[in-house]
Amino acid sequence: MATSRDATRVLSMAWRNGGLVLLSLLAGIAGALVVTEKTPPRYEATATVLVTGGAVSGEQLYVSNATQNLMPTIARLAESGKVAEATAETMGLPTRQVVRHIRADTQEGVQILALTADAPTADKAAAIANATAQVLLPRVGWIRHDGTGSVSAELLDRATAPSRPVSPRPLLNGLLGALLGSLVGVGLTRLRALTDDKVRGVDDLREATGAPVLGSIPYDANVPRNPLIVHSPQGAWSEAFVRLRTHLECVEMNSPPRLIAITSPVANEGKSNIACNLAIAMARGGRSVLLVEADLRRPRSGQFLGLGDAEGLTTVLSGHARLEEVVQQFGEGGPMILPAGPLPPHPSELLASGRCKELLSRLREYYDVVLLDLPPLLPYADVGVLAGLADGTLLVARCPKTRARHLHQSLEALTALNARFLGCVLNAAPSQSNGYGYRTDLTVSAAGLLPPPATLSGRRTGSQVGSR
Repeated sequence: MATSRDATRVLSMAWRNGGLVLLSLLAGIAGALVVTEKTPPRYEATATVLVTGGAVSGEQLYVSNATQNLMPTIARLAESGKVAEATAETMGLPTRQVVRHIRADTQEGVQILALTADAPTADKAAAIANATAQVLLPRVGWIRHDGTGSVSAELLDRATAPSRPVSPRPLLNGLLGALLGSLVGVGLTRLRALTDDKVRGVDDLREATGAPVLGSIPYDANVPRNPLIVHSPQGAWSEAFVRLRTHLECVEMNSPPRLIAITSPVANEGKSNIACNLAIAMARGGRSVLLVEADLRRPRSGQFLGLGDAEGLTTVLSGHARLEEVVQQFGEGGPMILPAGPLPPHPSELLASGRCKELLSRLREYYDVVLLDLPPLLPYADVGVLAGLADGTLLVARCPKTRARHLHQSLEALTALNARFLGCVLNAAPSQSNGYGYRTDLTVSAAGLLPPPATLSGRRTGSQVGSR
């Protein structure tokens, strides 16, 4: 199972970074084509020279061996500046076009010298090779070996103009460019993997936290316009909240959490949307639910639910209103909502007060489930106060925004507060999978669990406060 999951993750990473590798590959090929186009062509032509040695009778074997020993010396003579200058003078060319453009090659045991010349044109390469051979022939005759005789040379094969250049080589350059581009792409992919710690799926979230992922909410482009599951009760997005509700109920069958804090590492990760829809899903499941908008800096739950926030949590904690006067209900049979109310200048002090602890204790007795929509965990200290009082905390991460290091810091903060950590919820997950090993089109439909409400607008009521 683990091997299969690892292989799937590797393929997923390769697919995500395939564009980068492909771009690097194409860049390498394009660079090779540019280099090929800008590189002046070079042609090579080869003339061969046979080297022999004269000897007295009976000494042919000795002379042959001595001549072979002289072949490296003759090769260096052919490549020398003196021979190149003489060749250039013979052809009426600038010396620089011949010097270092002659190569002499020999083979062990063979008395044949290969003279190769390179030039910008095929005809010039052949002409230089042949002229060098003619200049070299008489100079070879000056060499003697141990006084037994002289060495002679004769032109064996004249150089002919080659049909194609030896440089540049478009195919070879293209292959090298593709290889280099691919290596660069793989390197950039690896560097990106080391520096980019964004959560891009359920596996990333599970690995970053080491905790269970209780819910995976798929990305839905309609959420900004219709942020509530009641607008699409039969969609995969709505079904994901029903699964989240079910998983929360199964965290501890004997003692399920009743006061649940919902937060995220940083802002704009969708925690308020998760809190609102989870409250609706729980209420549609037959439980009495209260959603407390405890984010006293940027409250969003009331905005999603279309409820007024002239009075709410802050007015209750400050003693200017009673709880039953400010609690509102969302829809027919929907969850109860305690809006944030007027934003206080010092939220931390208000939430850390004894009045707040007393209120949470009362709410725990009034409702089956109380959901606390908290501010982001890392920027604000007041989150820890309520998270420590809750039965458990849900941590929301958004794909591909949340970073693994922020998740680590969040878990460390919850641990320091002795807060119970229930698990994670992945928001805006890739829609092709719900993150639990099966596709959303194979899950149980939520239609029966989320019937359309009679009304979508909230109304003020206190009738359910204190009732079960």
